[in-house]
Amino acid sequence: MTNDVTGSRHNERPDSDTRPARAATGYTATRIVHSSVHEITAHNPAGALYAPFRAAAFRDLSGVQVTYDQPSTVFASLGSAAINAIAQDLDLKIAAAAQYACTLLR
Repeated sequence: MTNDVTGSRHNERPDSDTRPARAATGYTATRIVHSSVHEITAHNPAGALYAPFRAAAFRDLSGVQVTYDQPSTVFASLGSAAINAIAQDLDLKIAAAAQYACTLLR
């Protein structure tokens, strides 16, 4: 797993996988994200600009990967301590979901 300023990527690497790369993109739409977005937009309606989050899942020669915009990075521009706390909690929840998705797609 690697993290950078713009997002996060989770990787599960199979021992020997020669399948070609495949990808799917979309928006997150889970109850976890939905309730948090309502909390964020209650603090600042501009938060709706950044949710739902974009996500991509793909398998390449290095394994299954899920990449997405990290909520704490995305919402930081709103400049609210309350929103930052919600976003940091979302970071943990989405990271756990991405890790789980990698095991399912393996």
